[in-house]
This record gives sequence, structure tokens and C-alpha cells, in this order.
Amino acid sequence: MQSNVYSLPKPNRDRVTKTLLFWTPQDWFIDWVGNKWDTSRVFDKCRVSNCVLTKQHQYKDNADIILFRARDLKKCLKKTKRGQIWVIFEHEAPTSFEILHKLDKYCYRNMFNWTLTYRRDSDFTFVHGLFSKRTTIFNDSVVDKIIKSKTKTAVAFISHCHTESRRLEYINRLRQNGIDVDIYGRCGNLKCRYGLGYVGDFKMIWKVASDLKMKKDCFDVLDSRYKFYISFENSLCDDYNTEKSHHLVLQHTIIPIIRDGSNRSLFHPPNSYLDTKDFKTVKSLADRIKQINYSSDEYKKYLQWKKYFYSETVRGVLQSNMCDICERLHNQDKYRRLYGNIVDFLFTRGHNSPICHKPGDL
Repeated sequence: MQSNVYSLPKPNRDRVTKTLLFWTPQDWFIDWVGNKWDTSRVFDKCRVSNCVLTKQHQYKDNADIILFRARDLKKCLKKTKRGQIWVIFEHEAPTSFEILHKLDKYCYRNMFNWTLTYRRDSDFTFVHGLFSKRTTIFNDSVVDKIIKSKTKTAVAFISHCHTESRRLEYINRLRQNGIDVDIYGRCGNLKCRYGLGYVGDFKMIWKVASDLKMKKDCFDVLDSRYKFYISFENSLCDDYNTEKSHHLVLQHTIIPIIRDGSNRSLFHPPNSYLDTKDFKTVKSLADRIKQINYSSDEYKKYLQWKKYFYSETVRGVLQSNMCDICERLHNQDKYRRLYGNIVDFLFTRGHNSPICHKPGDL
């Protein structure tokens, strides 16, 4: 480790430095941290900054807190340090780690203290983007020019074809009702000419690395060709919505058509999207798409929010999450919690009501 691992930031010399160990961080999280591993620099701008972030497993027995992903729980894990805090950090829906159902649930009784997931009832909530007040002028003439250049109706980027949400079936129903939809990725016949962006490249999809300077990516077609983006999640789970309808799409001049299990009004500006839940049938949604598609005035109504807000990436979310965790570590008495069974929490909120739902008849 670097020599300044346990150096105390000047504003908080009266506090003991806490060590945060992330057991298996995602690639995009590693990119976001950059060269700040094994230092306190991730927390420099936090109200409480005496924390060090590491991913080195050799500190397991000494770390004050360990962040695990749900997929890390493939076997029974044991705490070796008294008072150590365990956290589940998971941004995926539970349908992506069904293996947990096959494990002996008693492994995880009274082991986890905090949760950091996409769900609003987590101890810390991870959302896939932020909306901030615009400080620059919204240029109507540029938007008009972009809209006039669009010649195609809808597009989707999909590489996981068989999903719980049956999203490809829904797209086919839209096509049957007269909506032209192009699909990039393994589930369609179009490929990204820049080679990256929709399969396995978190730098281009998430864009969380602060030093990332990409002039073009696969999603440039959202401005130049298409009026609507098909933002269908792979699972219909409570609160579950991803970058598909946040910063990845809304930084462009396009209207997302959303299908997920969340209450969309809690996450997006009003009149900035179409939600399949607001339409009784696929046909009624298709009719509304056609109406907007053929009217520039109707189309622009769904872009008015951009006059007041803009969409940010998850960088600010991650920073806020890390600051909150560090602060709570220094005030643990105020945040004492123990999950009786973390598997039950992940799949059913701790009772018999599942958080993910099967789609009804299309």
C-alpha cells in the first residue's frame, strides 16, 4: 500500500481513520476510483473524511467495513473481527443472482448490517444518475435542427435476449402495431460502428471515469437518427431502473419509452418519457408514439424539461454514497442495524411478497 494509507486528513485529526474494503468492485467502480485506492482521497470532499478505501483482500481481518456484492455470496462467509460492518452493494436486480436461492440461508442470518442497492428502502440508495439544475442556456434552435434531422422512429440496444421481462416480445408487439424499431447488439441485426458501447464496456456505457474523453460512442445515433429510445429493463422489479433511462439516454435529444417495475415519477422529470404502465394495451402506446412522431410540437413537449435540468452520470451518486458510509462509520451508535437474513431482504424485502414480478399478457 502507499505510504499515506493511514494519514489523517487535517480537518479531522480527532477522529480515527476507518478502512473500507470493497471485496469485488465492478469495473466501472474501479474506473471511478482511479488512482485513489488505498488512500483517503475518495473522501476528500466529504463532511467526514477520515476513511481509506481499498480492494486488497489481505485487509479483511482488519477492515472496519466490507462491501460485498450479492454474487460474492457463493459460499458461507465468516466475520473474523468483532464489530466489523458488512454491507451488500448491488446495482443489479435479484434475477441476476438467483444462485443465492440454492444456498443455505442460515449462512447469512445476522451477518449483514447495511445495504447499498437500487432500492429506496436500502440503508443507502444507489440510483443510476442525477438531474441537476441547468446553468447554461437551452438552445431551442439547435434542438429544432436535431429533431428535423431524425428520420427513424425507435431504437434499442439489447444484447441479453431472453429476459424475465420478455422485452423482445413487447418490441415485436410494437412492430406489429406499426412502430419501426431498430435493435443494436446481439439481439438485433445492427452493430455499433465504433465497436464498443453496448457489450461489456463499462467505460463507454457508464462514463464514470472523470478523465474519460470520448468524442463519439454508439449512442450518438440517438441524436442523429431516432426519435424514441426503447428503454426496457431485463427484470420488472420494484424500484429497479438503470442507466438505460437515465444518463445514458437522457443526455441525448430523444424520448425514452420505459418498461420497468419502478414508480417512474419518483426518478424522472414530468413529461420526459413514455411509460408502458400508463397504457392499457400495446396498441394504445403505439398510437401515442405515432401521434408524437408525426408532430414536432408534440415531440418538443417531451424535451421541455431540458430547459431547466440536465442529466448527470453516477459519479455524484457514488461520491454521495461513499461520503455517507464514511460518516456513518464514525457514528455507528446512531445507525445500528442487523439483517436477520440478507437473502430474504434481496428477494422479498424480508417477507413473502416478491420484489420482482412476472409480466402479464402482452
